[in-house]
Amino acid sequence: MKKCYLMLLVLFFSASAWAQDVQVTGTITDNTGIGLPGVNVIEKGTSNGTSSAIDGKYTISVSSRDAVLVFSFIGFTAKEIVVGDLKTISVVMEEDAIGLDEVVAVGYGVQRKSDLTGSVEVIKADKLQRQASFQISSALQGTVPGLTVLQSSGEPGKDGATLRVRGVGSINASNNPLVLVDGVEGDLNSVDASDIESITILKDAGASAIYGSRASNGVILVTTKRAKSGKIIGSYNGYMGFQDPTNQPEYLGSEEYYKLIGDDAMVEAYKNNPNDPDNYPNVNWVDEMFSEKGKMQYHSLSLSGGSDFARVQASFSYQDQDGNIPNFNFKRYQGRVNSDFTVNKYLKVSLDVNYRKNERTAPNSGSQLRDNYRQIPTYAMRYSNGNWSEPPTGGNSVARVLLGGVNVNNSDYFRARMKVEFEPVKDLKFSAIYSPEIYNAYTSKWAPQYELFDAPDSTTPFTRSFGTGNEAQLSKSYTKSTTDNFTATVDYSKQIAEHNFSFLAGYESIYYHEESLGASRYSFVVPDFPVLNNGSQANDSNSGGEHHYGLVSYFGRANYAFDNRYLVSFNIRRDGSSRF
Repeated sequence: MKKCYLMLLVLFFSASAWAQDVQVTGTITDNTGIGLPGVNVIEKGTSNGTSSAIDGKYTISVSSRDAVLVFSFIGFTAKEIVVGDLKTISVVMEEDAIGLDEVVAVGYGVQRKSDLTGSVEVIKADKLQRQASFQISSALQGTVPGLTVLQSSGEPGKDGATLRVRGVGSINASNNPLVLVDGVEGDLNSVDASDIESITILKDAGASAIYGSRASNGVILVTTKRAKSGKIIGSYNGYMGFQDPTNQPEYLGSEEYYKLIGDDAMVEAYKNNPNDPDNYPNVNWVDEMFSEKGKMQYHSLSLSGGSDFARVQASFSYQDQDGNIPNFNFKRYQGRVNSDFTVNKYLKVSLDVNYRKNERTAPNSGSQLRDNYRQIPTYAMRYSNGNWSEPPTGGNSVARVLLGGVNVNNSDYFRARMKVEFEPVKDLKFSAIYSPEIYNAYTSKWAPQYELFDAPDSTTPFTRSFGTGNEAQLSKSYTKSTTDNFTATVDYSKQIAEHNFSFLAGYESIYYHEESLGASRYSFVVPDFPVLNNGSQANDSNSGGEHHYGLVSYFGRANYAFDNRYLVSFNIRRDGSSRF
């Protein structure tokens, strides 16, 4: 009986070994029979894979006969084949005609991907929505080669990233790329992720030259979603979560601190901390500063549908983000309506409306983190009687955040966009876009007085404030700006046998106007009443400003393609700017 069990065990292990070691070989070619090097061959659902050699041949060992091999290569349609009883699997890859014929956004229009002469990358909406990021610039991290994304702040509402397309192009001037939303210059972070259809990045001069000097650092084109004819479709997208710092320094306790500096007497003395924390403090300043959960939530609701005559895409979104440090918060309310009307076979009209409201608060002190990390654990933060301490270093970073007042930054943004397309004859199209924008910003900085004590039994406080001379201070400012954008183009394209021609000519004008007012006062009669009239008139101040600029441009483009193989592209632009 034991011999029988032993034989069954041997057979089991032999079968298992055979099942886990199935070798498959083959050759991968294109439809002309030429071997394709570098084709990815992956066992589906695993990380087991290889790639074809220069002659298209490959060898791979898979886990079982039930394994599925996936063959993929850029520009070709992926294939999946079940191994089964096959030991040799040769594959003929087929060109991905859909990918080559895909239409992508370019300067002042669209082109087939196969006809592009410049370096262009397209990011689809699904890639952006996978990440729980309030700022689109941060969500672009790792999506496109040649695009550098640098996030230097985690502050709610200011955690957008700096974008660099193929490095830095200037020492003194801006290195930011030009951003256009549906053909109109705008802010990338002002667009809700759920509203984006695609993002196109024009990376080199050949692709972006038609935008002139403004495109010297690359161009980012954002295309928002538009409705299709059919029944009304509703969708909801949302999430809730918490944010925590991921790489905080390990903070030493008081005893460890004195051990490191070699003061054995103080090491013994600080063992009294549990009984007398006022005179023998042991404060983890980093934990006390990062005391909030960093709650965040996002909700987006959209409706889309219409008929052959009229189609509407409407959406509303709400974002709310707290910081891990007290008194940080950012809220955004945003609504968008994109409407399309087909008047007749010659005329199409689009009307878009976008509104955004931002509310951001932050503590007054801008150096709280720097001072917090420098603080040592033997300095008290708050005494047992409730008084806040004044450490010998001259500042209590946690008290500054909680008691030193807040900065409030609110803004309202409205943009309308009307586009008319007229096609009187086949292949000839006239387009015009007019887009007015209104931006209002309000800033309030309230710096009240607060009290610190240098000893647990002290009755004489130190009065502190971020105002001038440690006095309470209130500053307010208002800014209003308007922008008028107008673009008109004429586009002609024609295909004759294997020859494909397209021509574009256009005119663009931008006019910007801004006004601002500011005022501040000190020495408030009622300490906790932050209204300008409550402050002393002896040291009040006010300021104001106004400026505007304009840009008028003429541009053109000519493309020629022969047999979809030989491509030529010409761009020209002339800019006239009031800044010159």
